[in-house]
Amino acid sequence: MVSAHTSNAFATATVFSIVYGDKKWVSIVAYSAASLVGISRVYNNAHWLSDVMAGAAVGYLSIKGVNELYKLAGKKFSFMPEVSYHYYGMGITYALK
Repeated sequence: MVSAHTSNAFATATVFSIVYGDKKWVSIVAYSAASLVGISRVYNNAHWLSDVMAGAAVGYLSIKGVNELYKLAGKKFSFMPEVSYHYYGMGITYALK
């Protein structure tokens, strides 16, 4: 099972990295904190390393993908990925103007 904690942590870190891309220290701190979340899941025997790695990939790739879709859509669409223990989903809104 994918680690939702790690997925959320890496999704958040990726958002900070994109928004504050001009400040390298933000990415370093954000991804370090996200990595600590993943390490803690393995350390506490809540997940296998493979679960944590998959969660990190899901979090990172979902935000990177949504960011690219946002660029392609001319900033008229908003995407909100959702990751929970019981489900995964995405909300999409479209701006008329």
